[in-house]
Amino acid sequence: MKNLILHHVCLWALFTLSITAQTWGQSFSYSLSGSNSFTASTCNPSAPLTFRVSMTNQPADVAITVPTGFEVRVGSGTYGPTGSIPASTTSITVEVRLSGQVPGSSSGFVRFTHGGGTASYNVSGNTTSTNAVALSASPTILTSFSTSQGTPSNVQVYTLTGCNLSTPVVITPPTGYAVSTDGSNFSPTPLSVALGQAGQSIFVRLTGDAAGSFGGSIDNQTTGASTTVSVSGQVSAPPIAAPDLQTQSGQGYPGGVSALTVTQNQYASVVFTATNCAGVLSWTGSNGSTGTGDIAVPTNTTGMFTYTAVCTLLGQSGPPASATLIVQPAANRPPSATSIPDQTAVVGQIFSYTIPNNTFTDPDGQTLTLTASGLPAGTIFSGNSISGTPSQTGVNSVTVVATDPGGLSVSASFLITVVPQSTTSPQPLQLIAPTYNCLTGVFQFNTIGGDSTPISFSAIGITGPRVSNIASLVDDVDTQLAEEIRNGRPNVAPIRLSATQSGVSVTYLWDAVATCTSSSTVTPPPTSTTAACGSPAETLGQSLQMVAPTYNCQTGDIQFKTTGGNGSAITYLAIGIVSETTNCIDRMDNEVAMDVQNDSPNVQPFTLIARQGSQSSTFSWDARAYCRTTAPARRAGTMSDSDLQITVLNNPTDREQVEVLITGASDTQLQLSVTDAAGRVVSRQVIGLAKAKEHQLLHIGSAPGMYFLKALTPTGSQTVRILKK
Repeated sequence: MKNLILHHVCLWALFTLSITAQTWGQSFSYSLSGSNSFTASTCNPSAPLTFRVSMTNQPADVAITVPTGFEVRVGSGTYGPTGSIPASTTSITVEVRLSGQVPGSSSGFVRFTHGGGTASYNVSGNTTSTNAVALSASPTILTSFSTSQGTPSNVQVYTLTGCNLSTPVVITPPTGYAVSTDGSNFSPTPLSVALGQAGQSIFVRLTGDAAGSFGGSIDNQTTGASTTVSVSGQVSAPPIAAPDLQTQSGQGYPGGVSALTVTQNQYASVVFTATNCAGVLSWTGSNGSTGTGDIAVPTNTTGMFTYTAVCTLLGQSGPPASATLIVQPAANRPPSATSIPDQTAVVGQIFSYTIPNNTFTDPDGQTLTLTASGLPAGTIFSGNSISGTPSQTGVNSVTVVATDPGGLSVSASFLITVVPQSTTSPQPLQLIAPTYNCLTGVFQFNTIGGDSTPISFSAIGITGPRVSNIASLVDDVDTQLAEEIRNGRPNVAPIRLSATQSGVSVTYLWDAVATCTSSSTVTPPPTSTTAACGSPAETLGQSLQMVAPTYNCQTGDIQFKTTGGNGSAITYLAIGIVSETTNCIDRMDNEVAMDVQNDSPNVQPFTLIARQGSQSSTFSWDARAYCRTTAPARRAGTMSDSDLQITVLNNPTDREQVEVLITGASDTQLQLSVTDAAGRVVSRQVIGLAKAKEHQLLHIGSAPGMYFLKALTPTGSQTVRILKK
């Protein structure tokens, strides 16, 4: 081991000196160049003294130390208080200079500790004190940070060096980055670091909290000085997981499963969702359907439906997942039946009867097959009709069976009575004047002729169809109407009576007031022979126009009026009054006429129509306004018409029954009647003591068209229209 100390002073001159040391096959030497007169000022280093080192076979790295106030740099590295030459090095440059960080005089030895000993060189210099402040970073650019979301990136380091600093350095990283002074405790928020003469290593990394590109500058700030370090890097999104396709919870069907079996139409749809997909869920179904988002699978079609879906986030798609829904057919339910009315046939005469369409219904909507047994001799059953010519008299119990495709069935039975032919030709059925007791209200239908089979009687406003010829106005019908007939009230219009036998209907217009008033005479309704139809002659040649009609507010008689046209026959139509006819004279239905006379608000303006060839004209006629010249009489009592209210709960309807709600008739007798557009009573109900809210189910018939429902109490009445589709 050898120690070599060289004292050399040479001010303000450049020199070159070579020093060589060899020990046991090792060699270490250096030559000097530059000035050894070191002069610096605060934060402004001196010019360097350069050592050109050559060495061989060094057993370890060569350590370099310098006196306080000096700093050393090995090769192209950075200046620091110490240095080190790797043992494998054979030739390198070492620079020594005053750092400018310690004011005043500085002196001592630059020492190289190598395998053969220590080589020392004496240096000295002076640093002039100033107020200068300096802060620097090396390197100033850090790039290529890279990681996946959720994981911090690789760590890079820069050295922060300060001079003459009076306050700590505040280090602020940009968004997405964190900094540390020890390489372990990283912070994305600003750090405060006190710098001495030695530089401070600052460790930098991406936090990995979010995916994307992150760039910016690390701001290093202290009183009087600052510096920045540029950083850039990338955080990639984590791998996309397969979507966890599961049924949606809280919908009635089992939730949280990827395969489900349901019954057809058990639910409107079954929804599959993926709660772990933060991006876009794209799916394809085995039935060819495609879409994004939740998968709603309808259950109206049976079969197995498989859906495959992937989750896509930030342009990346994960592996697929699938879900399956199996829709099984619903269990077969038996059909149901309603009663079939009994029928009458005549032996030797053609008979035909069709089972009504609504007799049998299937809850599953399946087509039913009908069969029949017990038919009269000479008849057959085909489709849903019985036809033929009965050959034997007697009573036949006929059973009709309806069977669905699954073999479930229901039956309904009825009687067909085959009667013998009449030996004499009967006189046609006629209705004649009824027998009526004006004091008791007992009413009796009277007929002549007919074929001896049962007769169905009805009287509009009095009674619905019944196989009887006695009807009591006192017990079964409107007692108020009986009183008005008895008192000869002029508001009581003639009542149309009807009788039906073997499909033939006849009518009779009965003037009840004239019957009970000895001095009255029956005034027949006007006919086309009592008034001329058509337009006035002086208007012919002009365009056809329907104008206001002539109307008798007491009797309900109406005469349609027109102007213009070409003089040919005119067809008249008034919805709610009369169907198409060429007779311009008619009579309004009794109930409607009464509502018009009483100015009932349920009567809306009528649409009158006239047609002549290709010409047509309409006129909106307000019958209530026409008759409002005098106030309509009110019936006695505390209840007004406005108290009585009718609500039809399904109007218009395609059913043969409607549900109605009647209010304002509490604790009184309530009569309900349904008539068709021709004035025929379709059904009738009498409630002895009505409730405050009276619910009733009323029959309106099977034919489409306009029907009229009238509610009648001892103190009021209301009429509403019902449209049957």
